[in-house]
Amino acid sequence: TLVQMAYLNVFLALFHLLPVPPLDGGLICLHMLPTDWSAKYAAIRPYGLMIATILAVLRVVTVAAIPAFLILSMLIQLGE
Repeated sequence: TLVQMAYLNVFLALFHLLPVPPLDGGLICLHMLPTDWSAKYAAIRPYGLMIATILAVLRVVTVAAIPAFLILSMLIQLGE
């Protein structure tokens, strides 16, 4: 249904904003960090996908997304 697709979209958006180098959030962090820190942070790039997968399996993203899911449910209820 459309509501389930909205929840999935919010989850995927938050997942991509994780500060892990191959994801979009990691690239944002690389540009915001000082030069010496960004070089060290970029060194974990080969392991980034594994780290992101572990965070997803441990449901860290789902717990972090609870406020966004609450806001989404309120918006959906307002639309009914």
